Amino acid sequence: MFLSLDFLYVPAPDVKESVRYYTDVLKGKLVFDISAMGTRVAAVRIADHGPLVLLAGHLEKGRLIHIYRVSNLKESSAAMKRSGWKAEHTIELPPGPCTTFRDPAGNVLAIYEAVRDFMKEFPVERE
Repeated sequence: MFLSLDFLYVPAPDVKESVRYYTDVLKGKLVFDISAMGTRVAAVRIADHGPLVLLAGHLEKGRLIHIYRVSNLKESSAAMKRSGWKAEHTIELPPGPCTTFRDPAGNVLAIYEAVRDFMKEFPVERE
């Protein structure tokens, strides 16, 4: 059902400092850095393969979110509901609609459908 783990949504109360750490110390590559809708989010690629790390100024500390891509959000949500899954919130991410949920331990996970080429919309801007 899940196609790939595309993003790790990481709390970053000080996005500027987090970007510096992930790029200078961990040698990641800054993909984008945007401020919109009252928050700031930067994407850093720290490995050749695997998910982008999204450093988010609006997430609570300790609330890392794994975001998985599905081919069709509506169909995947319906199939998961039949298995006892409970949706929490539906939000819009730059690449498309996303629904969050929790596993039995309370960890937040999310599924999304990629409907937009968001990388064209967000150039890299570094403070």
